[in-house]
Amino acid sequence: MKQQLLVLLFLFNVSLVFAQSPTYEKDSKDVAKAAKDRAIKNGYKALINFNATNGASFYIYPSKSYLILYIYDISPNVTTDFNAHIMSPDTAIEKKYTAIPEDILVHGSAKVAATRFQTPAFKESKLPVKINASPKAKIYIYYK
Repeated sequence: MKQQLLVLLFLFNVSLVFAQSPTYEKDSKDVAKAAKDRAIKNGYKALINFNATNGASFYIYPSKSYLILYIYDISPNVTTDFNAHIMSPDTAIEKKYTAIPEDILVHGSAKVAATRFQTPAFKESKLPVKINASPKAKIYIYYK
């Protein structure tokens, strides 16, 4: 009986470690609105949004400017690893064309990291980009 209670207590504590902050949903909505307003003010247009995911992809086009926003729950126990890179079978090209974001905004328990990049004129009509997010993040992509 004591062992079952101990296991149950342990599992409950583990679930709390992986839970989001109690105010995260509200904070993430507020910070997403602020980030969207800032992006639109700077001339960007919304391209696509992803809700709480570890990965996403989209196409980039020649001679455009892109802004990728990662909105995630601040947690002292979790390290962040966000990046966006050209999808290619050649790992050298993938490494060369990888963008790492910087933190730009914090509101309550939600934090925003942003990647900005500009595409040169290239031969292809479009190229695929893979986005990686750890921990899960709401991802917003803008272009101009």
